[in-house]
Amino acid sequence: MEEELGIIDLFKILYKNILYIVLFVVLGIITAVVYCCFLMEEEYESKATIMLTIFREGETVEYDFNNSLIIIKTVSELPKQSIILEKVSVKFGMDMKELAKAISVNNPSSSLVLEIKCRADTDEKAMLLTNTIVDTLIEECATNPELAMIGNSLLKTSTAQKGTYVGVNKIFIGVAIVIVFAVLGGVLAIIVEILSKNRRMKRKDFINISNQLENI
Repeated sequence: MEEELGIIDLFKILYKNILYIVLFVVLGIITAVVYCCFLMEEEYESKATIMLTIFREGETVEYDFNNSLIIIKTVSELPKQSIILEKVSVKFGMDMKELAKAISVNNPSSSLVLEIKCRADTDEKAMLLTNTIVDTLIEECATNPELAMIGNSLLKTSTAQKGTYVGVNKIFIGVAIVIVFAVLGGVLAIIVEILSKNRRMKRKDFINISNQLENI
């Protein structure tokens, strides 16, 4: 009959083969450090805001909300359009599709303010990328005849600062890797003990059979 392993038996097996677990934990720590520090991609995000203003006769600032809400929708789509992406991608040596994925535009509460965010692999690059996109957008609207309806109505209300980290939690990933390796070490310890026990039983059976043959 096969013997069933209880929890106490499992703990005894794990303790007996603790070296396997320790070895795998060490390997897990090394793997976690290498992956988190050298292989995992870092991601930072920076944000700048612009506001749509309507100038009248060059003296006062008035808001025509009906037309402005229509214009702000057009403006929100421009950062991901080729007229902006081409100029910015050349400055940073980035592919236009890659650049478009890094940009996000938000219009909070359907206001006349736009939040332009960019993600990059360093906090400095995220800041520079965001400010460049905003500056390029304002300049393009002011100088491009096709965007005359926007013209000089864009006002930069905040400048992007160094990006904040928004990537995956490295500590969580590192701990998860170590736990996985520890579990693998425990499984290996159990397998080794079972195989060792089977070998001992076969050896014992062989000795018993040999003794029986000698007594015949």
